[in-house]
Amino acid sequence: MCYLCHFCEPFTVYLLYTRLDGAYRQILIIFYKNNYILMIFKEN
Repeated sequence: MCYLCHFCEPFTVYLLYTRLDGAYRQILIIFYKNNYILMIFKEN
């Protein structure tokens, strides 16, 4: 299951949920202008 969420300016936030090896991982990507921050959280 994968889906994207789009929020208002000036930040564009994408939430991507993927299932790998029976574990869910939450990947949060925050785009600000040309810079981006990638945070990966692993959930049981």
